Amino acid sequence: MLAYFPHPYPDELLYSVIARYHAHTGSTSPKMTLYEVFGVSNITAVVDLPANIDSLVKNVPTGARYAAEDIIYNNTLYPFYAPFLGKQKAKDTFDFMCGANGGVLHSSMGIMASSIPSFKYLRFCPACLKEDYKQFGETYWRRIHNTPGVFMCVKHEIPLCDSSIRIQRESRQLFVAANVANCIGKYLPIKHADKDIEILLKVAKETEWLLHSCHEIYDGDFFRDKYVTALGMRDLISPKGHFVHQKELIDSFKAYYGEIILGFLHSEVNYEEEDNWLKSITRKHRKVFHPLRHILMSLYLFGDLEQMFTDTSQYRPFGNGPWPCLNAVSPHYLQEVITKNVISCCTDTRKPVGTFYCDCGFIYSRRGSDADINDRYKIGRIKSFGPVWEEALRQIASTDISLREAARRLHVDPATVKKYAGKLKLESKWNIKPDCKTEDTTCSKTDATEMRDLYRRRWIELQDRFPEKSKTELRKEGPSIYTWLYRHDREWLNQFSPVYKKTINPSERVDWNLRDEEVLRQVVAVVTEIRNAKKPRRITISRVGAIIGARALLEKHLKRLPKTKRFLEQKIESVEQFQIRRIGYIFDKFRKSNETVAMWKIYRIAGVRFRSDDNGIVRKSALKKLS
Repeated sequence: MLAYFPHPYPDELLYSVIARYHAHTGSTSPKMTLYEVFGVSNITAVVDLPANIDSLVKNVPTGARYAAEDIIYNNTLYPFYAPFLGKQKAKDTFDFMCGANGGVLHSSMGIMASSIPSFKYLRFCPACLKEDYKQFGETYWRRIHNTPGVFMCVKHEIPLCDSSIRIQRESRQLFVAANVANCIGKYLPIKHADKDIEILLKVAKETEWLLHSCHEIYDGDFFRDKYVTALGMRDLISPKGHFVHQKELIDSFKAYYGEIILGFLHSEVNYEEEDNWLKSITRKHRKVFHPLRHILMSLYLFGDLEQMFTDTSQYRPFGNGPWPCLNAVSPHYLQEVITKNVISCCTDTRKPVGTFYCDCGFIYSRRGSDADINDRYKIGRIKSFGPVWEEALRQIASTDISLREAARRLHVDPATVKKYAGKLKLESKWNIKPDCKTEDTTCSKTDATEMRDLYRRRWIELQDRFPEKSKTELRKEGPSIYTWLYRHDREWLNQFSPVYKKTINPSERVDWNLRDEEVLRQVVAVVTEIRNAKKPRRITISRVGAIIGARALLEKHLKRLPKTKRFLEQKIESVEQFQIRRIGYIFDKFRKSNETVAMWKIYRIAGVRFRSDDNGIVRKSALKKLS
């Protein structure tokens, strides 16, 4: 048992505490330090998620009151990752950190397969460095400064600096304490607009909140449901929440952050990319997403992480029921008595449409989502007035009330009053139309004939002006002429209108052999371009089709293009083939830069993760490539 062990400073990494112990005791042997602290000497110095914590707790001085849970939550990056791992994976990670099996930590969590790289050097804040020496007489490595995605000091709101201490060193068992000698470095290269600096500062503050706040651990679908609910408030999902409008989401997300800052945070989004993380994070979670990606989503949708965790709202584009009855003549007018609301999708705007059914028979619809409480009292379209409204119309029709007054009382326009009075065959002074057959009319057969001849002449003149147009197109040019003839002289209209022209199916005119040659040339060029690109991209039919602007043609009519089909069958890649090519690309980069080649590092940079059922296909092929 140790006679002395440093007490951790606020937000200090356990790595830093052990490094200070090594410096305070004047030890010259890293292995001796490890043996004193952990009881064994074959432990790797890990910055973010150290293991063997139970062994450390047993060796600290009596009365120090160290607990494994306190160390893990207060002196490691476990709180940064845990909320997003899922309950079982978070428990396994906690157990690995307590025990001696720390070698599988990063791979089991999926960190190695993440496209967000780890820092190369330990980081510090120059302002914090000065304050530490003034207050403690020494400085230390802070968690918040060495968490992925953090580039700003939350306290002083200035960029962080890289120290001279590499995180991956040749001596993997050496703990190096922070001091003025190794904390001499330039500020990180952050040259962005004020808006981008503000976003980086927000990301740092949200990361700090994660590290210092205790909250439950949730499974992946918890976050997916949260995101879908918030996206529904922005009309970015289908009315029933079955799918997300990905193109609109990506455009909105990129407009919020900007491509520069997303690239800086290794979180670019592109609609054409199949492995787009933004698409995946809004669908059923089949993998763990990096906490930085969740932070970006929470800032975009909720404003901060705390709001996301505590928000209990659900996606309801028209709020919670019951909803008000908007039948102006109903006894319960404006009272919230409607309990039935059927949600559909607007075919033009893809926005949700709510149809509300009241017991009085009044049915109305409205296009959402509702922005505020006043929207609940708006009608988009009345689908049925119902018996209560019709009875009110009957009573009004039996009086001497004017048409406009009747419309005002019924909350409709005068034309609607006349329309429904005619449907219900009500006798009133304002729904009787003048008819040439009545005795009171001033019309005459001569007037009717002149009116008919006038519209006939206009219809003929319209055809002379637009001889190439069809009957439907002529109707758009002279809607009033067409309407009058359709109502009063339909037989003549049908006889003296352009003859219907049968359209020729475009497919009957396509020279598929010629098209096959043209498409093949484009496809060969695109495949060559993808193969020679700096960043490997998987060759798929959909990607090639999207680039040449003929995605539907390749996906639906490829069998009509035999030469193109044969070429694509030879060139398209399966997931395993693409992973092998990507690993080879990363290996070539290591070889050209004369860096030490480590398979785990190649897998991490290539973003390859192995499941238990992959039979080692990619692993074996990668090893063959390296040999």
